[in-house]
This record gives sequence, C-alpha cells and structure tokens, in this order.
Amino acid sequence: MAALGWTQDYQLDRQRDAGLIIECVVMGNSGEDFREIQRMYDAETLRSVLVQLPYLEARMLSFLSLVFDIPKENFRAEVYRIPRMTAEDYFEFENERAKLLSC
Repeated sequence: MAALGWTQDYQLDRQRDAGLIIECVVMGNSGEDFREIQRMYDAETLRSVLVQLPYLEARMLSFLSLVFDIPKENFRAEVYRIPRMTAEDYFEFENERAKLLSC
C-alpha cells in the first residue's frame, strides 16, 4: 500500500481488505491518504464501510456525513471528542495515537 504512504509493505488485497484500509485511513486523519482511497474505491464501497466503523471522532463524523451525504444517525460509530489541550499534551497524544493506529 505504498500509494497510501504507509511505511510498511503489507500484503493487503485492496478488495478483500477494503474495510481495514478505509478504517486505517479515516482514523489516521490524513487528507492525502483520504483522497487516495477515494480514487481506489467507488462511493458505495466507501459508504458501506464508513457507516460500519466502530469509532469516529466527532469532527470526522460531521465531515464524512457531509462529504458522502449520509445522515449522522446512519453511522453505527461510537462518537468521541478530543478534548482541548496544551501543545505539549497534543504532541504527546498524537505520538501515542500514532503508535496505536499504525496499521
């Protein structure tokens, strides 16, 4: 998945592993990777995966709802909010999140 800029060379099948790939990109919040999955998958595939994601940050839920014209109620995701934090807290949070979400 070098096209997505991932540092590891995973043996993923674009169709079989669509859910995993889309989830990792959405949770990673990378605009460039997001545009890449929009090129890789048709809108219906994206919609069907997105509504099944287990967790979404509140702003991401609003973004996906708007971009894909999906009512927020149709998402099964548990919504979480990222609290306001200092710059130091933010960088520590991002480092920990990157470790957890590295796919």
